[in-house]
Amino acid sequence: MMKFEPGTEVELVRYGQWEGPFIVTDRVGRTPDHLVLRNPENGVLFEEYVDEHSLGYQIRPNQKEKT
Repeated sequence: MMKFEPGTEVELVRYGQWEGPFIVTDRVGRTPDHLVLRNPENGVLFEEYVDEHSLGYQIRPNQKEKT
């Protein structure tokens, strides 16, 4: 399974479209398959379940161009 290192920017599928970036933190989630992410716009922390089936379909490294 792909591992996202702390500081990695990722995108998530929300309501049928890619949103983000969100930043992977070094915090521990409720299970080893949960990533704790930070929204850089407002600093809110949240967990996202990630397994081998969601990689590339529900979560991926940030693909958006930086402006």
